[in-house]
Amino acid sequence: MREITRLTGIDPDNEEIWKEISNQIRNEPLVLDVNELRTTTIFTLCEVFCDRFENGAILDHCRETIEKLHDHPATPLVRGDAPFWGAAIVYAACQNADLIRPGKGGSPIAREISFFFGIERSSIRNKVTALKKYLSDR
Repeated sequence: MREITRLTGIDPDNEEIWKEISNQIRNEPLVLDVNELRTTTIFTLCEVFCDRFENGAILDHCRETIEKLHDHPATPLVRGDAPFWGAAIVYAACQNADLIRPGKGGSPIAREISFFFGIERSSIRNKVTALKKYLSDR
């Protein structure tokens, strides 16, 4: 199972992910669906980051975005790293909530997203652009 998660671009040492995978295996027959596994992983990463917010609005926006991307005919979530998608989804949700505004240096929350996911802000912004393109296709 560790090898399968590694091949899908998921960190095999992430305890949150293993907890979710264990719950799925316990509750459902094991059917390997890479799209479903990656979607769950990405949502779990978003959920962990969004724990810092008092209300659930950002996480709700992340959930909606993930559902739309999961259902997209091009299945974009199966390509690229799960943390990269998670960072872009959270970043876009924060932009929609006006927590991130354009400008030099970026906002504190943009820096926090970059640090948490370990991805440069410029790379996250590029992924957000791709994410928005997928959403506009729907």
